[in-house]
Amino acid sequence: MKKLIFGIVFMFLISACNWQKDNYLIKYYEGDFDEIGVPSGYLNAKGDVSTP
Repeated sequence: MKKLIFGIVFMFLISACNWQKDNYLIKYYEGDFDEIGVPSGYLNAKGDVSTP
């Protein structure tokens, strides 16, 4: 029984580590702080502007 639980947990960890990590956004802004009225937007993993 312990081997079965260990195997399931191990397979879950392996699948979580192999997940593609190219589906995220990075917020950018001009200036030192992200304040109201400061031009900002989001970049995708490739560096393309997704939301100006």
